[in-house]
Amino acid sequence: MKENGWESCFQFAAKDDCGFTRYPFPGKAHNDYWDDDQVFGNFIDDVVCGNRNAEKPRTILWTLFVSRVVPYVLCLVLLGGGTYVLYSTLVATFFQSNTDFVRVLRNVSGLTCLLAGVTVFSRMPRIDKIWPGSFIGVTALALGIYGYLAFATPRTQALLSGAFWIPNGIIYAFLIIGLISAGLGKLKPEWGMTPLIGLGGIAACLVLLTLLQNNPTALDRSLWALILANAAFLYLWWLSALIFDLVYIWHRFICSYKTTAILSTLRAEAPSDSKA
Repeated sequence: MKENGWESCFQFAAKDDCGFTRYPFPGKAHNDYWDDDQVFGNFIDDVVCGNRNAEKPRTILWTLFVSRVVPYVLCLVLLGGGTYVLYSTLVATFFQSNTDFVRVLRNVSGLTCLLAGVTVFSRMPRIDKIWPGSFIGVTALALGIYGYLAFATPRTQALLSGAFWIPNGIIYAFLIIGLISAGLGKLKPEWGMTPLIGLGGIAACLVLLTLLQNNPTALDRSLWALILANAAFLYLWWLSALIFDLVYIWHRFICSYKTTAILSTLRAEAPSDSKA
């Protein structure tokens, strides 16, 4: 406004820029603020009645918690659901045993941790700057590997690593997948999450081939179940990664001063209009 001479038309000082969180989700806010007496009360007192000391809307703590935490929990639930579908189908097909609940929970939780860590690690170079993006990505990957080693049973770890020929091979495989996906996400952003999901699908196929070597006849009785389970797993993995991208960008850039700061930086760096 100052650069374009609009200061005389609008009265908007730094104290008028009031941020708050009063609604659990962004889309819901567009409906809820119509019934929010505190938001409209501030507008009427300040703008209409001219009371410059009118009480400003305050953040509601439970909505702050929900809006900041629940979306990431949703990402984990989707990823865990896809992992469970594939895991349970593989167990039913190749082992034909009723695995106890605790063992299923441990293995699914461990694999979900590993996949979540690799996903965050591979997406950060695309959706944020090197700092703090790289720190967040490496931290998430380390926590994911730790969760996998802590939760997954030794038998499951040995079976999965056997598909990659070395001890803990699945960890090294997904580390390579994460590095390749992160690099391509920066160099070829138009490819989206195709490298991550595609390479992850190849890793899942390697595990399937290893299981087939031990039980070649299993494919005859459950081919379609395996195809559908793998498709559901890859889709839910992709969906959870997509939601993570949107939520992270919303929290990092939209819900804070970062948007204004970045726009100001871009305007300062943009060449001025001049005629030749």
